[in-house]
Amino acid sequence: MKNVSECPVCDSKNIEIIHKVKKIFVPMAEFANQNVCVCHCKECGARIRLDSDSREEVEKQKKIKGDESMPSLIEKINNAGYSDARLERALDLAPHTVYRWKQGKQISATVLALARYIASQPKLIDFAEEGFADGDLKVNVESPEEDSRELENDEYQTDGHYQLGNADVAHGENVIDLYAYFNPCSAYEGAFALCK
Repeated sequence: MKNVSECPVCDSKNIEIIHKVKKIFVPMAEFANQNVCVCHCKECGARIRLDSDSREEVEKQKKIKGDESMPSLIEKINNAGYSDARLERALDLAPHTVYRWKQGKQISATVLALARYIASQPKLIDFAEEGFADGDLKVNVESPEEDSRELENDEYQTDGHYQLGNADVAHGENVIDLYAYFNPCSAYEGAFALCK
């Protein structure tokens, strides 16, 4: 960090150096931290960032927090009634792969994203066991504690109807057809594409 004794904007010596920790969101994990140092001038009101953790350092912390969340993600899947072995068979993984993930080994961004999806909707394992075949498998798109809540953010509301991939969901039904959701034709449409 630079040694600053005056405001970089107005050259006033009436400054305060502020050290803060900025919280960085990591999905389904603890927040990562970014250390930031700011020069606040009490004369002109300028706030100039003097130093902070680099982007690489922040990404490294996000990766660490994501990797640390893997055991709790697997535990959430296990608590839903799916064993490690069943998960491995359904996803055609090598034996002991999930054990290695729990130990923090061989966790890529793809593995972490997959674990997050499955932890949020464990019924996806049933769909995988069926070979991702066209069928009647449907899952609830809201967690049990959210079932009674309305959509809160107006920008995501469109006449009580929204689209998840190719799967239409009418507000209140909260069920999607997984075949339509994972249809390769809709894979590039985005996870939540609003429709009218």
